[in-house]
Amino acid sequence: MNISYDLVEAIIQRYDRNPSNLIMILQDLQTEYGYLSAEVIAKVAKKIRIPQSQIYSVATFYKSFSLKPRGKHRIDICEGTACHIRGASVLMSQAIEKLKVKSGETTDDGNFTLNSVHCVGACAMAPVVVIDGSYHGNITSVQLAKEIEHCRATEPVELGYDRESDFNFPEIAHRISSPDQFHDLRKQILSKKNPEQTMIMVCAGTGCVAKGSFKVAEAFEKALANREINIPLKMGIKRVGCQGFCEKGPLVIIYPEKIFYTNVTPKDINLIIEDTIIGKKTLDHLLYHDVESNIGVENYDQVPFFAGQQRFALRNVGSINPLDITDYLANDGYSALIKALFSMKPEEIIAEIEKSGLRGRGGGGFPTGKKWRSAALADAETRYVICNGDEGDPGAFMDRSIMEGDPHAVIEGIIICAYAVGSCKGYIYVREEYPRALNHLETAIIEARRFGFLGNNICGTKFNFDLSINRGTGAFVCGESSALMQSIEGKVGEPRAKYIRSTERGLYDQPTVLNNVETMVNIPLIITKGAEWFATTGTPNSTGTKVFSVVGKVKNTGLVEVPMGMTLREIIYHICGGILNDKKFKAVQTGGPSGGCLPASKLDLPVDFDSLTREGSMMGSGGMIVMDEDTCMVDVARYFTEFLSQESCGKCSACRLGLDQLHGILERICAGEGVSEDLERIEKLLNVLENGSLCGLGKSAPNPVRSTLHHFKDEYLAHIEDKRCPAGVCRNLITYEITDACTGCRRCSRLCPQQAISGNKKEQHFIDHELCNRCGLCKATCNFDAIKVKPRSYAAKL
Repeated sequence: MNISYDLVEAIIQRYDRNPSNLIMILQDLQTEYGYLSAEVIAKVAKKIRIPQSQIYSVATFYKSFSLKPRGKHRIDICEGTACHIRGASVLMSQAIEKLKVKSGETTDDGNFTLNSVHCVGACAMAPVVVIDGSYHGNITSVQLAKEIEHCRATEPVELGYDRESDFNFPEIAHRISSPDQFHDLRKQILSKKNPEQTMIMVCAGTGCVAKGSFKVAEAFEKALANREINIPLKMGIKRVGCQGFCEKGPLVIIYPEKIFYTNVTPKDINLIIEDTIIGKKTLDHLLYHDVESNIGVENYDQVPFFAGQQRFALRNVGSINPLDITDYLANDGYSALIKALFSMKPEEIIAEIEKSGLRGRGGGGFPTGKKWRSAALADAETRYVICNGDEGDPGAFMDRSIMEGDPHAVIEGIIICAYAVGSCKGYIYVREEYPRALNHLETAIIEARRFGFLGNNICGTKFNFDLSINRGTGAFVCGESSALMQSIEGKVGEPRAKYIRSTERGLYDQPTVLNNVETMVNIPLIITKGAEWFATTGTPNSTGTKVFSVVGKVKNTGLVEVPMGMTLREIIYHICGGILNDKKFKAVQTGGPSGGCLPASKLDLPVDFDSLTREGSMMGSGGMIVMDEDTCMVDVARYFTEFLSQESCGKCSACRLGLDQLHGILERICAGEGVSEDLERIEKLLNVLENGSLCGLGKSAPNPVRSTLHHFKDEYLAHIEDKRCPAGVCRNLITYEITDACTGCRRCSRLCPQQAISGNKKEQHFIDHELCNRCGLCKATCNFDAIKVKPRSYAAKL
């Protein structure tokens, strides 16, 4: 590899040669060269004056870094929770067979690097594969094979996820320096907006992007540019954030009528323009159809998925252009900041947040106002504010959608927090895997500075505050507050003991407030509308709303925001339409990898912090994974334990060794090698993890295992005593059989990696069970549902 020392020097200089920026320096260098060579590491160590050993410790801790050359094409198969239960393992088996490499390896010809990733934040489109940065949602085995062959014949294409908005930002003579100037600017912006004007909202959330929404937006732009109709192009189309109903994407909403179209393709665009925009007629085949009546629903507000929601945190997501600050200003943006700066004292702001009852939406549910007050009272000259946008929970993509769709609301909440606690510097910590969120936040920060909402003398006051973005790099444990702060400082993300409070000694050993994205976007709303207004929604101890990503085996996957206290049944059945293919509900897992699995008997449980905790689960950041009768709960426990074992930082032995041993036991049970004593061993390990772990990762790790053991013990016993997987998932305990529904199309025999399927054309085929490795590819690709899963006991009789 040819190293350009000028380029290395420029990247290091980009971050002021500051060792605290080591992680981002390494990220940029890896982007340039594909991996971190010994030569590059030596150069960085010399320039920022730290030992090479320190760089190697960082580069080997964070999973996104590679010390080996990577392939020309990169295939990332998401094996997050939603993808796992929707068949990601079949895709991985197929890719391994087709590329002749294991996960984490590069092909001999240097063409492909195959990776298993825990979550790419597009859970509603599961299973998802990311190829050279491009998302492929609801991908099938056949489609994956085609994409791999396409890559063989082409060069990687550099993605341009976003173009700058076509909107011409108004030139401002100077930064906002008074409330009057702010209100005059808003009047000026509003005077240019016509509420009666036709506006086409194309969802550009990650889920819709994975299904081709950028091509839909481009088709609209080209078609309208060629027509002389009364729709000014620059104001007629918006690429907006996630509208939530990911299962039906790409989505298009036409205002002011709020006509809601689903599954839109570029081929539909001319018809939409001619019939709907010009002819004022709706297209029935693009409407959402009611499940019971099959009648098309024209209006966005009347679709059951949206009608059952109450949007606080998502108030602007899906309706404004996230790259246009004037769109945010027109929707009351930064009004809360003006009110806080000119009408409230810092103490009054903290008191208002306390009165609202807002609790942290990142997982712990700690009272937000109490945290702010603790930091404000700390005896220190320097205080920091951090917004956690890491969102490492598999199955969760709420914060991603907010950062992509409403970045200024995040920034406004952070600024108000900083003013309240007396901070002059803040950070937003965002996963490197969220490129569009990073792009939108960076653009929003630049615009906020330009308008005077960030920097020195904000809005003409004596308040100085600025924001930086730090990129996370593939470490789930960095969602924990102290590990996250270590990462911002450019170090290995190891948690520290909880008796050290971050509000007293946090980032750089100074008082620090850390809240997640959803918490921050609620702040402007509380300041604008008041604490009492906010507290009227939800329950007394869990006020306001909560955003959930409802994914898995549910008909209508997507983002749902509901009042605290709504039941699981209302969310899963009334809003999200019930179980996919009308199968039987088995469980719902809340709270990410550290949450619990709740059975059908708990469907009427109200969803709030305390109710979930009492049932052995937790709110977490808001991931909600729905499972049906075809889900093996022992496999689910094994999956989460494997994930947590891989993500443990290894600092404390209870977590490092306990999770490894727990995972080993569950692997044996799923393989049909479990013994009755294993259940007692599991209980002992759960107690060790709960009582001996340093941070929340280890302490809450028992939740998925303990809850499945409690509610689904019969499945454990079936695996151990009968050597049988009732759900037909665990590969060692099942076999596949081709039924007489087989048409002899030969598709399965062509795709079988073991050549275990034989038969004549147009005749029923057969599986050689001695050759079959039970990868499931045949069943996944059969168009006639002719291949059935049978328990091992049945196979033994064959």
